[in-house]
Amino acid sequence: PYPSIRSWTTSGVISPDQRTKFYYADPAETNIELVNKILEGEFVALHGPRASGKSTRIYRTMQQLTERHNCHCFYITLQNVEIDTCAARFWSDLGRNLQILNVSLFNRPSIKSGSEFAAAFNEWNSVVIFVDEFDRLYGAIDKVRNEFLGCFRTIKHAMAANSNYPILSVVVVGTFGILELNSSNDYDSPFNVRNPLQNPNLTKEQVQKLFEKFEMEHKFKVCPDIIEDIYLQTNG
Repeated sequence: PYPSIRSWTTSGVISPDQRTKFYYADPAETNIELVNKILEGEFVALHGPRASGKSTRIYRTMQQLTERHNCHCFYITLQNVEIDTCAARFWSDLGRNLQILNVSLFNRPSIKSGSEFAAAFNEWNSVVIFVDEFDRLYGAIDKVRNEFLGCFRTIKHAMAANSNYPILSVVVVGTFGILELNSSNDYDSPFNVRNPLQNPNLTKEQVQKLFEKFEMEHKFKVCPDIIEDIYLQTNG
């Protein structure tokens, strides 16, 4: 009965251009640890259940790093990348994914291997790469999984050996399973699985603020007990 410029959603990423369309709790308030790890040059594994706001958090983190720390952020997702046929197809798909999702920055015509992927960022500095849906590697053939993880091990070693290396950090994002991903040739994951980051749920204060915005727009008062119950039942 009351018109609203925003609506509720619990599924799908909220990108920067969609923040005015939905009731949105700014992840920046709880991004301090993630941002610090990135700026310290760590390889970070960010995990959480599906539809828990991981991708939305990543978009906000990218904005923070770009605006406040002059980083060059690149986002890729394994969601529609071919992982179960051959490594050449995987790298080709990944290259197209990188170009489509970062069209304002990335214009390399193609990527055919892990070495080409690692070298694709040489024209920038303070590069941060975010890899979403990383848990899809569980379904990858061994050659794809080994080459992809091996590529990141190479990048990590290059970062340690060269303080001027263009890549500052890599962040992989997915479900809890990403903490157990290793290659089939007995090499450990290059990501920090001993001290991973769990995507935090909304705080009680954030939930209350969301309902305050709803009440203001709808001229409608929600019983505090209902808000409290929603927070407790959903754990944020």
